[in-house]
Amino acid sequence: MGDQSRPSDIANRLLKYLIQFVIPVVIALFFWYILATTFKFWRLSGMFIALTFYSILVIVSLAISFGIRWFTGPKDSKRVLIFILSSMVLPLIVGLAANTIPVSDNETVLTLALRRIMGREEYWFVRNIGDTVIHSVSVETKLAGIGALKAINTEMALSELFRILEEDPDILLTYSTYGSLSDAIASYDSLARDRLVKQFYESTQTTKGTPRGLNFDLYERYFRNSFESLDQLLAQESLDDQEAQARSLSLDSAAVQLRETLTQLQMGRRRYLDPSLNFVLDTFIEMNLREDNEIYSLAKTIASDSTYAEATRSAAIRLFASLGSRADFELLTSYLDSDSESVKASALEGIEILHRKITGSDNQ
Repeated sequence: MGDQSRPSDIANRLLKYLIQFVIPVVIALFFWYILATTFKFWRLSGMFIALTFYSILVIVSLAISFGIRWFTGPKDSKRVLIFILSSMVLPLIVGLAANTIPVSDNETVLTLALRRIMGREEYWFVRNIGDTVIHSVSVETKLAGIGALKAINTEMALSELFRILEEDPDILLTYSTYGSLSDAIASYDSLARDRLVKQFYESTQTTKGTPRGLNFDLYERYFRNSFESLDQLLAQESLDDQEAQARSLSLDSAAVQLRETLTQLQMGRRRYLDPSLNFVLDTFIEMNLREDNEIYSLAKTIASDSTYAEATRSAAIRLFASLGSRADFELLTSYLDSDSESVKASALEGIEILHRKITGSDNQ
């Protein structure tokens, strides 16, 4: 009879170990899946996703293991070892494997799982649009993809726009794609606001040089006013509206080509730095925010901080002017004494923006 009972004893022992080791981690993974679906974890940064995954695995496994230990009776040294392995060691091993084992290009088990969850939650083809934009070398294709993500107008589409910003740094080096991406993200208004703030601080931290941001725009400094004056002159000389429109479009096309060429030239300049800081500020301006104390304070701080580059400070001046009050006229006027022509010009533009806001003429 003793020999016949051995297979049964082995099976029971294996079942008990299975319950003690595997069940807590499985329940923890299921609990994480529910939370990931409910709170949309894919919107978090990679670091927060990893920390959340580790925390949930350990906490839930620990709670389940406590319950199992309470029901299994005496606590000898063997049971204590099993408790430590099942509640802490195994969850950490599973978490490490999920965060490090690659399953495809630039994806781990965890990021793939999140992408699959995200895909089931929203339009499955949105990720493909983002991939197309990132990997395409055609400006036309990039513009079409960005326009499609703007039109879809979901949280997932917004996430793809930020993924494009993060994974395709060249997207900001072409004037047309820079403007298109800024306009698309700005169209999401409050949904994009916190992510833009986060993007700005991350860009500031990763920029080691001084000044931070982007130096003056060659087109803005040397050619914008000339093109605007020429556009007005051509409009006055045109015989009819159709001819005026055709001339204006032709001039706009030439201006875009010139700006893109100058952007490439600026890339080779020794003082050229990260354009993503300007991108965030320009996008906030595009949003037409009416009141936002945090953004106002951020822009005001950047405007007065000489460690930021000229064009970055200039964008900040225009932004805080659009959010400011009558009390800001004095500060804007003080920038007219700056040594930077770009800062002076932005201060004058800021005074005009603030005046229109106060008088209500910008709504007319």
